[in-house]
Amino acid sequence: MTCHQVQTNLSLFLYGDLDFATEDALEEHLAECPACQLALDREKAWHASLNAERADLPLELLAQCRRDLNAATRSEPKSKSAVPFWERAAEFFGVSTNRWTERLALASLFLFLGIGISHWNNRFDVVSRFTSPGDLAGASLLGRVQVRDVRQVGDGKVRLSLDRIQQGEVEGSLSDEAVRRLLLSTIRNSSDAGLRVDSVELLMGQSEPDVREVLLQSATKDPNAAVRLKALEGLRAFRTDEQTRSALLSVIQYDDNSGVRSEAMEVLVPSGVSVRLAPDVAGAFQQIVRSEHEDDFIRLRCLQILQSATASRIY
Repeated sequence: MTCHQVQTNLSLFLYGDLDFATEDALEEHLAECPACQLALDREKAWHASLNAERADLPLELLAQCRRDLNAATRSEPKSKSAVPFWERAAEFFGVSTNRWTERLALASLFLFLGIGISHWNNRFDVVSRFTSPGDLAGASLLGRVQVRDVRQVGDGKVRLSLDRIQQGEVEGSLSDEAVRRLLLSTIRNSSDAGLRVDSVELLMGQSEPDVREVLLQSATKDPNAAVRLKALEGLRAFRTDEQTRSALLSVIQYDDNSGVRSEAMEVLVPSGVSVRLAPDVAGAFQQIVRSEHEDDFIRLRCLQILQSATASRIY
């Protein structure tokens, strides 16, 4: 045996817990190794001091502790009236009623009720029976109603297919508040780019401030270039508005799509129309023309606009 093996087993050796073969090998090593013999002497001294500090407990104290423990763990049985119904039911079926199982049972009850109410509403269409188009518009803004499809049906009316608890349809003219609010909500919130394009196209020609606001937002912030193009087309009716002009200029300067930038220039400065360029617009166009990093098509278009405007019109 090695010194490490011997010194690891010294306590077991003193208590006689080693098998015969291990004990014989350990004794042979101790007879030849002074270092391990010294370690054994220290181990004996430590055990002796430990045993000297041990105090025997009085038997009466042990008996008293057992009586106290028995009294503390013994509880009076609850009366049937004091035990809640769910605890009596759980006890009947052999189910534990600790706090965790109570919370789990309560969550399962709410889940069951939710599924049941949803199934009941899908069968009897309770929501649609008590919901007006105006309520649907408000629900759309809260995310409970989503427009699935939009189309014209003639006579100045449009039809919107909705997804709520179940699919439905709302039909009305663009002058209807509910219809317009649903279309505006679709442009702002729908993840379907094609649906956003169709909704913008339906709202083109409307002059309400909320229509202009959503068109400006789509033209400058929508991630889809086709939606931005369609929104720019709808902003032609607001071209003379100062906020619209600023947004168009921002698109011309910063949009990453050349087609969108070209459309914004066409809206701001229509071809074949004599317009007087504002100083900030002329300055932005001149900066684009001088830039070496600009798209060649955009630079050429800006140059054409600047050349078509006389000095008196620019300044």
